[in-house]
Amino acid sequence: MNKVGIMQPYLFPYLGYFQLINLVDNFLLYDDVQYIKRGWINRNNILVGEKRHRITFPVRGASTTKKINEVEIILDFHKIEKTIKHAYSGADYLGQTLGCLDKIFTNEQTNIVDFIEHSLSVLCSYLSIDTNIARSSDLGIDEEFSGQDRIIKLCNKLEADMYVNPEGGKKLYSASEFENNNIELRFLSSNLPAYTQPVDGFIPGLSIIDIMMHNSPEKINKMLEDYELTKS
Repeated sequence: MNKVGIMQPYLFPYLGYFQLINLVDNFLLYDDVQYIKRGWINRNNILVGEKRHRITFPVRGASTTKKINEVEIILDFHKIEKTIKHAYSGADYLGQTLGCLDKIFTNEQTNIVDFIEHSLSVLCSYLSIDTNIARSSDLGIDEEFSGQDRIIKLCNKLEADMYVNPEGGKKLYSASEFENNNIELRFLSSNLPAYTQPVDGFIPGLSIIDIMMHNSPEKINKMLEDYELTKS
């Protein structure tokens, strides 16, 4: 069965994003849609001083009149690197994680989708995820199609038997419309398992950076399987 997932490209997303990549056979970066300012494409949360802290990667030309693949990332990560190193100075897997980040931050591609695709390649390699990653813009779907219709067209191009979306998309899609195209519609609900953090309690939903700092790749692989797949 050919399972397909489609998501906008995000930098250092949370665990659920990687659970979806790991689950499907083909993962599409939905890069030829409107760029959303103050969204999650270039922002995420890490743990700083026992609190959730947002890091934002600088971009150039960000506008809702542009598509995601028309925006550039500014290759200046010194402040973000300093924040990460200070925040996780005592983390068990600091060295391994910084090694991955170095491979990402030294990438000289300024197109934000190029940069994110490279970052996902590095992170997936570290986590032993071998899913095929491509871009929606490469499939040549006519711009007259949008929303659910566009997703179905993309799935058809990839000859998908199943389309998997995070549970937040339940209100966006009709199972019957996918069934009419011989595609099963499923939703992934991440359980976001707790792990050891240097805080009282547990702060869920942080960037994959936080998970990598505190867990071995083997433990993260087990976390990738901690989800539920439902029809509705």
